[in-house]
Amino acid sequence: MSSIRLRIIAFLVLTILVTAGSVLIPRGTSADVAPAPELPKVPKEMLEKRLETVKKVWKEKWKVMTSGLSPQPDLLFGWSERLLDVELPLLDKPKARIAALQAHVDRTRELERIVSTYAKRGVGRTSDADAATYERINAEIRYFQASGKAP
Repeated sequence: MSSIRLRIIAFLVLTILVTAGSVLIPRGTSADVAPAPELPKVPKEMLEKRLETVKKVWKEKWKVMTSGLSPQPDLLFGWSERLLDVELPLLDKPKARIAALQAHVDRTRELERIVSTYAKRGVGRTSDADAATYERINAEIRYFQASGKAP
């Protein structure tokens, strides 16, 4: 055999061994990984201040949306979920958590109703109505995941 053929064969064998070795050699397990450090508990006063702020933003944006003067639902999308996400850490009883999830569903249903009405009248866009439908469905899914039943 020529020197070039031997080198090619040696290269191929070496490549196969390295590839097989990287597949067959076990890597570190999840037990080898250090757990993430626990985050400090946020003081309740900070959580309550955040809740006050998000409620204020929701109310202001809702007022603009429902006035009919400037229907811009995209400015409101996501704020109901933010409100829910801020409320949940302050609620320790399952019934209270389910009630907060139901309130979120109710807010998104009302938003969907208003935005769909605007779209049907030609004042709003159908894409906004579709986005409002998405927001409502997402709220209903979160409710279902928490309660095991449809809202």
